[in-house]
Amino acid sequence: MSHSTSLTIVSTSVRQDAEGRYCLNDCHRAAGGLSKDAPSQWFRTDAAKKLVAELEKEGICENAHAPISTVNDGKNNGTYAVKELIYAYAMWISPAFHLTVIRAFDALVRGEDPTPKPKTPRAPALIGPRRQTLGLIELYTRVNEMRGLDRNAALISANDRARVKTGINLFEEAGPVRMETPDQEPVMNVTAIAAAIGGVSNRRINLVLIEMACQVKGGKGSRCPYEATDLGKPHARVVDSPRKNASGFSQELLWKPSIIPLIKAHLAGAASPYAAVALAADTDLVPLGGLL
Repeated sequence: MSHSTSLTIVSTSVRQDAEGRYCLNDCHRAAGGLSKDAPSQWFRTDAAKKLVAELEKEGICENAHAPISTVNDGKNNGTYAVKELIYAYAMWISPAFHLTVIRAFDALVRGEDPTPKPKTPRAPALIGPRRQTLGLIELYTRVNEMRGLDRNAALISANDRARVKTGINLFEEAGPVRMETPDQEPVMNVTAIAAAIGGVSNRRINLVLIEMACQVKGGKGSRCPYEATDLGKPHARVVDSPRKNASGFSQELLWKPSIIPLIKAHLAGAASPYAAVALAADTDLVPLGGLL
């Protein structure tokens, strides 16, 4: 009857025979099973022969009558050896495998799991250029918020500018670049505004917003064609989005639905001041001449 064993080497269970010797064939599999590392190859070496002879001369090997035993019972076939030979065989294969076997036996004695725990990868240190990039992002974010950008747009724009300066995209390294803000009020571009109002072009909408003193054309070097004025900021939001087929981001001035009745009133007022008053009061547009 075989002894039960919990010896495990590199997730390979190592069998024992009736006298407690360990299966060299199992150790060979744990080491990778290469032909050059087979136990039969090791036993041909002078070092192995001398070690076996020395153990046989001592006569006692951990309660075993002989240091080596071969089993051919059709069930537990293999060459079994005492622990001293297991250590020597592991050292012959490689120093690394030798250490693995030593630690497996130590774990067996302590009753511990011999499987090494995976190490938690350490986060890369923010040193050098990355620390500089992070500092620039924080600085540019504050400036962008002072310009009226919301938090997400300010962060994305700041990261883009820092990337130009240092060549490092921290947002890309950390994960998704685009940040969603589902809790914010929806916004629309001038195309959507023109469609909502009807009968007016995108260009006319931009001109009306300028006439209303809600926006001005972007200055020299600005990445956004238009900028919201103090009067337009309560209804506007600047959004940064990745450029199509190009690196970096582009800016777009978008508008909240609250701007639509103001634009309608302005358009109506251009034709008739009476119609503008009616529209501003959320009534239907009075046909031209209807109040005359």
